[in-house]
Amino acid sequence: MTGIYFDIDDTLYSRRELLLRAARDTAKDPAAVCGEIQSPEEDLFIEIFYRYGDENYPLVVTGEITPWESNVMRFVKTLRHLGIEASDADGEAFANRYTYLQEHMEMSEELHSMMRELSVCSGVRLGVITNGASKFQWKKYRTLGLDAYIAENMVLVSGDLGISKPEPGIFRAGEERMGLNPEDLWMVGDSVKHDIRGAKACGWHTLWLRRNEKPAGGMESDLSADSEREMCRLLLGIASKLAN
Repeated sequence: MTGIYFDIDDTLYSRRELLLRAARDTAKDPAAVCGEIQSPEEDLFIEIFYRYGDENYPLVVTGEITPWESNVMRFVKTLRHLGIEASDADGEAFANRYTYLQEHMEMSEELHSMMRELSVCSGVRLGVITNGASKFQWKKYRTLGLDAYIAENMVLVSGDLGISKPEPGIFRAGEERMGLNPEDLWMVGDSVKHDIRGAKACGWHTLWLRRNEKPAGGMESDLSADSEREMCRLLLGIASKLAN
């Protein structure tokens, strides 16, 4: 038996694409904020925005600020970091647009197809390990349709547990939840720091979806994919070996 845990954000949907779309839809000068599509300016915007997200994350987890308030602050700080004047109204417009896009986001048909196949594979158990406030991560779980493939008792949300990736405790909780040993478990995610290193430190196998981060130095994950399609192929390959 093999257990496969998925991260949600930037793994089962592209948070990056939603953020860039919200920025372009609301910024007074979109080109100054994030440049052209697939430009270095996009990468810079995302890098800075995520950096401020890391600063705000402890406040979101403790409930001192909401994710919406965090996004207001992050957008304003990101624009000012880029040398662009920004007000709270700019941040609120961005946060409102991003919230709308998240409420209407969808998992790709390719991911749905993979989940359908994996969910009926006798040698595979599926789960989710995700960082974030409980209310919002559970909403993503349902909005993306993950509830059709992954049982609620196999979903671990840091906001519920009080521990976050890459802390060992959340991965140990995942082992207990599935009743499997570390060597029988996979973590699939986009973050080297949170998903890959956290899981590897606990003896898990890892698959890194390289949506945003570029390889640096030696290979840290067991497997890596540069696209959703490649990730699906690799995971279905793992399941196929179990069936043979």
